[in-house]
Amino acid sequence: MFDHFIQIHGKPPSSIITDDQQTVAFAINELKDNEFFQGNHMLDPWHLLKSIKTKIIGDEKTKKMKLALIMEAIVERNPDDY
Repeated sequence: MFDHFIQIHGKPPSSIITDDQQTVAFAINELKDNEFFQGNHMLDPWHLLKSIKTKIIGDEKTKKMKLALIMEAIVERNPDDY
């Protein structure tokens, strides 16, 4: 797929946005190690929140508070972090 992108656009993408699958992250790191991709790998916040919601423990009030703090941390990230 990466080769097809380069064939169509003439250059690699500047960023790749994915969910939190480890196999995809591993493949992107291999591309970076081999200098085929120099861009940013970003995680899709929707997928992250969906995954995080299943792992938060506590009563409903505690879960909502923890989720709100996590969402705030995601929203307030500096664009330079991407």
